[in-house]
Amino acid sequence: MTTQTTKPDKQNELANAIRWDQMVENAMLPGIHYTIAPQLLGSPTLPTRNYRARRSVEDYADSRYNAVWMLPKPSVAQRDIPLLSRVSIRSRANCPITDRLVVTESLHEFEFWVICRTDCRVAEIREQPGPPLQVRDFTGKVSKHHFDFLVVMTTGLRVAVAVKPEDHRSKADEAVAYCNRFHRGKLADKYVVRTRVNMSRRAVHNANLILWARRLRDEAHVRRMDNIAAEISEPVSMDLLWSEFGAHDDAFVACVNLIDAGKLKQVAPGTIEPGILVNYASQAELVG
Repeated sequence: MTTQTTKPDKQNELANAIRWDQMVENAMLPGIHYTIAPQLLGSPTLPTRNYRARRSVEDYADSRYNAVWMLPKPSVAQRDIPLLSRVSIRSRANCPITDRLVVTESLHEFEFWVICRTDCRVAEIREQPGPPLQVRDFTGKVSKHHFDFLVVMTTGLRVAVAVKPEDHRSKADEAVAYCNRFHRGKLADKYVVRTRVNMSRRAVHNANLILWARRLRDEAHVRRMDNIAAEISEPVSMDLLWSEFGAHDDAFVACVNLIDAGKLKQVAPGTIEPGILVNYASQAELVG
């Protein structure tokens, strides 16, 4: 016996769409508008629809969830990288500052981008810049070299960065030396190599924490914590600031925001975590 399958009729398709509506709306955050393409619904004949959570935004005291979600802008990468690799991890992240996709082809590259994104000396960072530069090795062989990032400093200096594993550094150093000699001013004003040695676990942790706090930043909480911290005249533990603030989670985010802004200084270099000693930056330090 053979069974014949037919396409669902319009009524079944509409019923499935209604069930989808109920499932999606119950799972969404309040106040956030979602647009879902019909291809994702499995119903190409249905129009694209806008969804909104059933629960009202008044159910939540935190107004940071009252936002509109939109697709990120495309990456500025000028070369395509393969999505699969046997030796490295590909990543496509959404930059919370520029709201665009960031494409990297290794974990080292992603960590370097995170650190640069939170560095106050960096004005802009572009991944996978182009075009590639021709380099010549000591045997006379000519090859193309792709740099992983173009970092634009606040001073206007352009730095092309090759992020490599430590065991591949020697070959990258040769290409960078050639570019600094013959290609200065073309793609960048300076060419450098960075490896895991230049990206400590502490720096990566702190940079990820700062990016997380930027997404949760609440101006009222930051101003309140700023007023509390401005009264301290000697190094104190962040726990003391939290106890003065009241709400533990909001206090931690506000403290990280102040560290990001340079108003709170860590007494000793280290990981940003509960219990570290911090001091309020003087007016001279903020101006400088």
